[in-house]
Amino acid sequence: MGCFTGGWVTEQVGRLKKMELPRFKNSLIRIPLKDGYERIPRSKLRHGDSMDLCELIIRYYGKHYGKKVIMDVLRDIRLLRAGKEQAWERSHPRVHKGPGQVPHHQDDPKNNSHFIDHHREQLIQRVTAVDGILDLLHGPVLDTEQYQSVRAEKTNQEKMRKLYELVPSWNTDCKDQFYQALKDKHRHLVEELEGK
Repeated sequence: MGCFTGGWVTEQVGRLKKMELPRFKNSLIRIPLKDGYERIPRSKLRHGDSMDLCELIIRYYGKHYGKKVIMDVLRDIRLLRAGKEQAWERSHPRVHKGPGQVPHHQDDPKNNSHFIDHHREQLIQRVTAVDGILDLLHGPVLDTEQYQSVRAEKTNQEKMRKLYELVPSWNTDCKDQFYQALKDKHRHLVEELEGK
């Protein structure tokens, strides 16, 4: 589980254009589901935006099966044909956050890394409020198994190293949430590293 797939669910549904959202909802209540899953009630789908829809999909189907459900719905409403995932990506570009919300090190064109990637070593060595950061990441980024696995480590550095083992599977949204948790718990350290 974890943020990788949950972030994907949010990203794909967030890409739907306003006129596509009603078609998506109508298909969602019609497509066949795996045994053991119940349909999202029409009354819950009637109102709300794409973020509300994401929460419902994850709540009813989980992050992994939710991904399959979304792909099936996109194919059903003919926004995605088998093997055409890249065309979907091109015609429904990601919504980028405003400038300056989360620093990406773009001064050097060869180094277009996210803050948490760019400052990995410093963060592993210097972050002391790891448990507080893990609490903030539990749910939106880390599932319970990942959370407990990282918390089980003895030292803060070991916890941070264990947490960084998960980072390669995260999307930008997960990394942004990690950055925000760092900023909440270690504002001075983050500001110092941003100044470098």
